[in-house]
Amino acid sequence: MQKFISKISFSSSLRVQIGVIYTLLTLINIVFFSVMIFENQTDLLTTNIKINSKNIVRTIANDLQNNTISQKKDENLENLKTSMVSNGVDNFIIFDKDGNVWHEWRKDDESKPIKKKIEIDKGLQDQIKEISPKEDSVFTAPYKSELNDQNFTINFLMKLKTEEEAGDAYLKTVFSIQDFQSRLNNLYYQIFLAVVWGIIFHTLFGIYVYRLIFVRVGALKIASDKMATGDLKSRAEWKFNKMDELDNLGIAFNTMAGNIEDKIETILAQKSEIEKQKGEIEAKDAEIQHELDIGQEVQELFLPPKKRLKQFNVATYYQPMRKVSGDIYHFYKFPSGSNIGKKKLKNSFSGLFFADASGHGPSAAIITVSMVLSLDSILQKTINPGVILQKLSEIVGKAFQASFFATGVFFLISENNTIFCSNAGHNPPIHYRPSTGEMFFIKSSGPPIGMREDFVYKVERFKAQPGDKIFIYSDGLTESPNTPAEDSEQFGEERVIRILKENIEMDNKDVLKLLAKELDEFKYRYLDDVSMILLEIP
Repeated sequence: MQKFISKISFSSSLRVQIGVIYTLLTLINIVFFSVMIFENQTDLLTTNIKINSKNIVRTIANDLQNNTISQKKDENLENLKTSMVSNGVDNFIIFDKDGNVWHEWRKDDESKPIKKKIEIDKGLQDQIKEISPKEDSVFTAPYKSELNDQNFTINFLMKLKTEEEAGDAYLKTVFSIQDFQSRLNNLYYQIFLAVVWGIIFHTLFGIYVYRLIFVRVGALKIASDKMATGDLKSRAEWKFNKMDELDNLGIAFNTMAGNIEDKIETILAQKSEIEKQKGEIEAKDAEIQHELDIGQEVQELFLPPKKRLKQFNVATYYQPMRKVSGDIYHFYKFPSGSNIGKKKLKNSFSGLFFADASGHGPSAAIITVSMVLSLDSILQKTINPGVILQKLSEIVGKAFQASFFATGVFFLISENNTIFCSNAGHNPPIHYRPSTGEMFFIKSSGPPIGMREDFVYKVERFKAQPGDKIFIYSDGLTESPNTPAEDSEQFGEERVIRILKENIEMDNKDVLKLLAKELDEFKYRYLDDVSMILLEIP
């Protein structure tokens, strides 16, 4: 039983749990009330029967008290039989004090031979003494009766009135109280009807509760299961006419399901529109990428061939953040005898221009390409680095109204290794002398190109020695972070200087490869264009 109850308690079905518990409570209720009714009615019936038995015995005694009995079968005997039958007695025997039988009668078998004598045992003798008159007692009962509680029979003994010469005679009978048995049977029948009615009532009530609660709960579960499989039109369906808690729950569920269906339809419509827009964007992106590819190819046409400064063992690294870059560099040769403005050059010169436009991508690329194109016309009039940057700043400033600018440097190297340089707000190029380990920084001599149209840039002049190396780079190298956090560490100028010093004896191309490798391992992603140039003074 305990195992059964534990299984019920762990059942996942509320319907099973309530059904079993309700059945158990119904059985307990029916058994309890049946037992209570039976006990109460039995006690009441027993008490009633005891009272009735006394009344029956008293009635019989009163009927027999004035009836004189003899050994003859006369009218008095017939009257006695009639009286006994009327009181529910179906047998009796009349005998004297010696046990001689006067009369014996059985209603169901009157033909049976009459006993001549009965044995008067001690118990019967004691009963005869009790009903016999005593000299010292005034109150002697004329009869004695005993009620058997087990089978509800009455043992009745009475001294009869006889003729004086006949002597004493006694009537003895044992009879059952038929009314008790019929009433007991009726009680059993009533209890049976009560049990049947209890079962019918509780069954009907259980069906009512099932239909009232679990049918609607089941409908909710079916609807929710269908919704879980994607049937958004599923609803809880029953007659919402009770407006109780479950009706309210069903209405709320259907309202929620309707809202979900509307939201999903809206989302699907938006998804369809987004996919359509995505297709359009992808098509436009493909077109833009194609145009960027063309732009990249065009921009690369503006990058000079390295053989133009072959004697300087030039190494370059060029990594746009996107396909087109805001960084640009260019090499120039000015042979002796060339006409620059109104003068002829007495000596040959080499020129190097390096610029980093603000921002990156196509807009920055337009600025740098326009600067290279502008340089061609400027260099026909002058090769002075300061004047070149001033003229270039004037052109860019007028063209872009100071909305764009660029940092840049211009180097002019004579055939005797004298270097002239102007720096327009760019990172200081590094001049490194391996023979002594000295390192010089060519600092900015003015604002970025395009910021001020009338600014005159100072020209730095210094003598380089064979073997000296000059390193020029954009700020995308030193400002690359290692994490997306605002306080992340940058690659930094110190790291660049350390790598240069430790590996300066390597070929220029290998030094730039090493710097690029260190940068790739350090950064989390490119945030700007990265360009580097390393050249060696011959």
